[in-house]
Amino acid sequence: MTYPTYNNRRLIWESKIKQIWLILISFSFVAAAIWTKEKYFFFMFWGTMVFFGGSGLFFLVRLLNPQNLFVTHDTALGKEILADQFKQQQEDLGFFSYDDTGFSLTEHKGVTYYNWTDIETVFGYKVDNYTTDEICLDIFTYSKHCLTLTESTPGWHQFNDRLTKYIPSISSNWDGEIAVPAFETKLTLLFDKKGRSLNEVQAEYRAALIGLAN
Repeated sequence: MTYPTYNNRRLIWESKIKQIWLILISFSFVAAAIWTKEKYFFFMFWGTMVFFGGSGLFFLVRLLNPQNLFVTHDTALGKEILADQFKQQQEDLGFFSYDDTGFSLTEHKGVTYYNWTDIETVFGYKVDNYTTDEICLDIFTYSKHCLTLTESTPGWHQFNDRLTKYIPSISSNWDGEIAVPAFETKLTLLFDKKGRSLNEVQAEYRAALIGLAN
């Protein structure tokens, strides 16, 4: 498991009290197994020793490691860390770089440059991931190329900010408007250079939008 860091320490979102209880419970089972050793079958005894003893040692070493920082979301430090992470996320350029006329996106196939003036149509919608929703953008250029971005795309917030500044007809809160109600696609035409309606644009991009409902 890869943990985030804060002030050069490994950040673990758990309380120290919880760690102490886990250690005490684990070693209690070990002590009980030793105390009643004669009543245990061989494999049951060593299974208890290995499982609970190993777990207790793991939690103890993790608790005593000075590189680990245990914190919970409801503490002052936890709230400070969350605010700092949110700020970093908002300012992160992610896979994007920008100039006066457009932006470059680094993808697995290489770096692609997009000119703001090449944008023909922009759709916003949600994808139902069963337990959560994910807000998405489909951006079509004059060549009918479709660029799909989601809110999990690194640099999403900065891109969305620049997009709404370049195309002011797109509401700066378009994602909030699409977010409710939950688990509905809410396919929305955010921008069309030709001023067409959603139905008209859907007819042209039907193949790309297949599976998305109104």
